[in-house]
Formats: sequence, C-alpha cells, structure tokens
Amino acid sequence: MKTDADITQVTRFMYFAYNFPIGWMEKVWADDEHLLNHFKDKWAGGIAKCGTHRFFDFYMNLDGHNKDKLVQWIDNNYKP
Repeated sequence: MKTDADITQVTRFMYFAYNFPIGWMEKVWADDEHLLNHFKDKWAGGIAKCGTHRFFDFYMNLDGHNKDKLVQWIDNNYKP
C-alpha cells in the first residue's frame, strides 16, 4: 500500500516534469561534471521533443542509480 510520503513524492515528480526550472541538471549532478556534461548533451540531442515529453524521455533513459538520484533530488528540493 502506498503511503502519504509515496504519493507526495510522485506528485512532486509530476509537477517537476511539467515545470522544471532552468539549471536543474547543474543542481542534480553538481558533484559530477563529466556526467553532467554527458546528460546535457543527451538533453540537447532531444531537440525534436520539447518540455515534459523531453523530460520523460530523458528520465526513462537514465540508469537506475541516476533515476534514484534525480527522484531524491526532486523530493528534497522541488516544492511546487
């Protein structure tokens, strides 16, 4: 059964996907410049897609560790 915390985390994630702020990648991967640059290149490569669709494609192409890192960052830092 889902807890209120689980529901809140999913809700924050969805709000973030629809309203991600400028510079969010730099904040999430501030500790790994190489990975940050790699992800920024991947993001730029998705130019045909925009907004939320691009974010969801980006997220689904992350490995499990980086999906977890992004979700945790959103949960700790993004307050809709």
